[in-house]
Amino acid sequence: MYDRMEGRLVKTFVALWEERSISRSAERLGYVQSTVTVHLKLLEEQLGHQLFVRSSRGITPTESGEKAAPFMYRFLQLASMMEEAMAGSDSPKGIVSIRLLESFYVSEWGNWLGRFLQEYPDIRVKIETGFQTDTVREVLRHRIELGIVPLQPEAEELLFEPLIEDELVIAVSQNWGRKWAVEGWGALEGAPLLSFGEQCIYHTVGHRWLQEQHQAVEHMALPSLDMVKQLIKSGVGIACLPRRTIEQDAAEGRIVILPMNKPVTIKHGIITHRERTLSTAARLFKEALLKQFSATNEEDET
Repeated sequence: MYDRMEGRLVKTFVALWEERSISRSAERLGYVQSTVTVHLKLLEEQLGHQLFVRSSRGITPTESGEKAAPFMYRFLQLASMMEEAMAGSDSPKGIVSIRLLESFYVSEWGNWLGRFLQEYPDIRVKIETGFQTDTVREVLRHRIELGIVPLQPEAEELLFEPLIEDELVIAVSQNWGRKWAVEGWGALEGAPLLSFGEQCIYHTVGHRWLQEQHQAVEHMALPSLDMVKQLIKSGVGIACLPRRTIEQDAAEGRIVILPMNKPVTIKHGIITHRERTLSTAARLFKEALLKQFSATNEEDET
């Protein structure tokens, strides 16, 4: 098997894994569909297992395909690192793959990413958004090098390095805030909980908290922090969010922050796989990120 393994077959597998479509994979790789089909057949013959199953909606990995995926990614990553080492360039280059919550990116990164890319013009950053479960899974599978999550994962294979701690609060409009000041939590009866979906830790905490206040909770899932904040301000609903994401809006009087009587804190951190050697680009990115948040934490303390 090892004597016949070719990089182009591995690239085809990764394209199929991510696209879940032979036609989209062919377009991505610049091949005709028949070439992708041949590559997949060769790879399955070499491994001795079927890797994908076709259906009317595309292709789905088999159990063997699931097992093979982490190794395929590591194969490509090691090849890329070898090319980087052999090139011996004075200017670091490559692609950094990172996954995180959209709300964290919007509220915490500011101009930092732009400054990093200006310092390292040959490094590109591929940013994906996703919830903790998805991010942990993708780092464990070696599909991405770096992840940022709001809670330390239980997986022993992962290294968690804290970035910043925050408090979860209930965010409401000025009108809801005035009602709450008079009536207490009963004033929020009927206000839908705005969130990024049931997989989000903010949703989980907010839903549990409102239930503890004997509130009947309706949900409204939204795709971005900006949309959540806009609907809070207009009085459509309320949300459970990290304090840092809405402090500026609260200071300007557009949102009212209602603290929970049982403080709930989260600690965002960066996760990497313990068995993985980061590429130079990913290592520099991680070091710069840790340095940035170290400075942010020092500013918060002063």
